[in-house]
Amino acid sequence: MGIDPERITALKAGVEVKIGKFRLIATQAYHSDQYAIGLVIHTRQKTIYLSGDTLYRSDLAQDVVDHCSQDIDLVLICINGKLGNMNIDEAVNVVKQLQPRVAVPMHYGLFAENTIDPEAFVSKCNEIGISTSLFTVGKSVNLNKLLLRIENEDN
Repeated sequence: MGIDPERITALKAGVEVKIGKFRLIATQAYHSDQYAIGLVIHTRQKTIYLSGDTLYRSDLAQDVVDHCSQDIDLVLICINGKLGNMNIDEAVNVVKQLQPRVAVPMHYGLFAENTIDPEAFVSKCNEIGISTSLFTVGKSVNLNKLLLRIENEDN
């Protein structure tokens, strides 16, 4: 891919690295790829959890919480239920345990044979009082603006 190998850091669950203003902590992921991880991303004021590719396990959310120094602001979570990923109900269960300010579903809409309608996730999150946002394929998203919008809705 043309990336200088000196710039690549392979992470294993439990490993923490600092990159600029970010503190990244690799969390356990349960996937057919032995190198799969999730990430807890700490900025100065926000905490984000990126599930990556992972199946559901009852201890998944607790592993994430164990690596958080503050409440989680944003969860980016797989929902497609295929190829080693949680389904919508499992993802909602993790979101319910983590209680983020915003939950964003991932792993839908990219491949016809590996997708799911994210509206069911949105509906189920709304039922448990978790705000959601959907990303649109091909459009960039400013996460700071997303979190600020949610913060303003809280006030």
